[in-house]
Amino acid sequence: MSSDPTSKGLADGVSKVSIDGVRQEFLNFRLKRSPSIHPTTNDIQFKDPSVPFILHPDELAKDCNGVSCSNDTVCKCTQSISVGFMEPLILIFVVFGIDKEPHHPIHVHGHSFRILKVGYPEYDETSGHIITKNGDLNCGYSNQTYGCEWTNESWALGQIPGLELTNPPKKDTVVVPSGGYVIVHITADNPGTWIIHCHVESHVLNGMSIVLNEVPGQIPKPPKGFPSCGDFPPNQKYRTEPQINCSQTYENCTDNPKLDCRFFNYTQVCSQDSVYRPWARKNCPAYCGICYVPPTFTPCVDKLLNCEEYNKDLCTNPLYRFFREANCRKYCDLCT
Repeated sequence: MSSDPTSKGLADGVSKVSIDGVRQEFLNFRLKRSPSIHPTTNDIQFKDPSVPFILHPDELAKDCNGVSCSNDTVCKCTQSISVGFMEPLILIFVVFGIDKEPHHPIHVHGHSFRILKVGYPEYDETSGHIITKNGDLNCGYSNQTYGCEWTNESWALGQIPGLELTNPPKKDTVVVPSGGYVIVHITADNPGTWIIHCHVESHVLNGMSIVLNEVPGQIPKPPKGFPSCGDFPPNQKYRTEPQINCSQTYENCTDNPKLDCRFFNYTQVCSQDSVYRPWARKNCPAYCGICYVPPTFTPCVDKLLNCEEYNKDLCTNPLYRFFREANCRKYCDLCT
């Protein structure tokens, strides 16, 4: 059965995905003509970072700040999407590009996603050529920012018709049709910096990529004394941040027992540039990933024998998250 906590187990091998109120992100993989051809994601050509993703995830969110683009220019930066712990996420892979734009096989590292819907363009039934792009969405520029949106505003609220929510197929690569789109669903249960890219070699090598910056506050820190990283000459800015008393044993990496750090928004509290970072270092170092706690195995059992008698949204409603994690792990398919 799926380990996706937003999926409720129905029977062996069957799961149901909920998308009510789930954040949506459009990613348009296209070849941009300006004037030569440039592989892009949301009209930005991916630039290799000057530091390793995994050591400096907080730097990823800053690289594209202030970048302004247009149809006549090619933007380059280390583009990323930040996502919080256990946050469900809808990704809409789009291919709205030049005339005779090819299909793009899109691959996601670190996850298998659920395919909820594929939208195709209008084809000529005789020749198979594309007549018009799919009319469900529009893509273009607004205030020097490129993006896509649904033509029907209610779709942005999750009211999308034709979704396969019961036992949707699970993949890590999907071919997105030219002039169309694919809707996929993931849950941020694997902290790390995961690249999403076109699997055509010339496209990925030339910038058709974006990074999923997943729970940066909970990515394990490098060991004490790990070499500094950055462009040459070395820049002190990119030296690895010291851990709290790196010589202490793992069991001493604990949060303040008088607090339940899980109730705090990790992005607001744990980010390195957050005003709450000193407080987090003192009170929630384990939750924020400032010190390292080795993973532990949680038994796949229900503490309660009547989990099925609770509200139908027990396994999906964020308000019941702590209750189901403590009492109904097997019933809610939270096993790893």
